[in-house]
Amino acid sequence: MKSKIKILIVIVLLLSLVGCKKEVTVDDKDTLNDEYERLQQDYNILIEEFAILESNIDEVRSSNEMNKGLISEYKDEIVELKSKNESLVKENSKLQDESNEEIWNLQNESFQYMKSATFWEQGMRTSFKGEPYLVCKSESLASIHIGDTLGEVIEKYGNDFEVVFSDDGFEPVVVYDGVSLSIGESNYCVTELFLATNKYETSLGVRVGDNAVVAIDNYKELYRSNEDGSIHTEYPKWLFDLGEGYVIQFQIDTDELTENSVITSINLRNFYHGEV
Repeated sequence: MKSKIKILIVIVLLLSLVGCKKEVTVDDKDTLNDEYERLQQDYNILIEEFAILESNIDEVRSSNEMNKGLISEYKDEIVELKSKNESLVKENSKLQDESNEEIWNLQNESFQYMKSATFWEQGMRTSFKGEPYLVCKSESLASIHIGDTLGEVIEKYGNDFEVVFSDDGFEPVVVYDGVSLSIGESNYCVTELFLATNKYETSLGVRVGDNAVVAIDNYKELYRSNEDGSIHTEYPKWLFDLGEGYVIQFQIDTDELTENSVITSINLRNFYHGEV
């Protein structure tokens, strides 16, 4: 490129010489003409190459613009793909969590079933000898007393029950339809009863759904109530002392006892064992 610029400079100088008034010989003119024609050809070639170079530059510019457009499109596609990938990762994580939860539930259900089956089998086979440390024969729910064995309960009501195990160290609970029994794991004897159905009654004939005033009056004739807080100030009013630490509690459907109040649940337990 630099050499061709030099040629252009030479052409300009020659043209300047031709235009001078100095006398020139015939041979000099021929030589100058030849040199002029050669330089003219080089000039034309240079012009053509320059045109080609400009064309190439335009193509490069056009290509660059096209590449910029493609890069912009690729960026948009990359952003979109990244967003889709993040969504897929989140969805996959959610599905994995759901799968893990389902697997855990199935494993836990299987584990609970095995525990229930073992508990039922051992409860049926265990023949507890001696007197359980909790025995209350003065009161019962569904004809079941505190101190009865699980085997005796199953003989009465069959084996269609569910066993609920606590993760907090509480005793297992055998659940029939509306009747729940806490069972001591050491001797498989009943330690507490909870009644939430009108299918069964207490030893005095009180059922869930009965008029609360009538039921409570019947128990007041035989047992001291917690109406005045004399048994325990932090416990409900309709708790009755059965003696030797045993209590029976009636839950009613109103805050205060009225003529229309009804019994909603009944709990029989030892006051110092477990919670109401």
